[in-house]
Amino acid sequence: MQVCKHFLEAVEMNQHGWFWVCPNGGKSCHYRHALLLGYILKSQMKALLEEEVEKISEDIENQHAKVITSTPMTPELFLEWKKMEARDAAEMAERAIMIV
Repeated sequence: MQVCKHFLEAVEMNQHGWFWVCPNGGKSCHYRHALLLGYILKSQMKALLEEEVEKISEDIENQHAKVITSTPMTPELFLEWKKMEARDAAEMAERAIMIV
């Protein structure tokens, strides 16, 4: 059985309670007026996502701090690397065409 969309909206807006009446027919509404086990509200989801982003950012920073490089990255080296990457991609595309 599906959860009533009007009930979900009321829960999200904190308007549900004992005296809340479903606009979809009150007690005769054939949808469920209860949250499923483990249901996460949109407002809670936003907070969870922000927390997850912070954790991921922190993990990236920690991993980045562990990286030891002997070659400093300069704009010139970056451009050279991008050119090599583009050339390699073009070669792979040519090989794919030859195979077909």
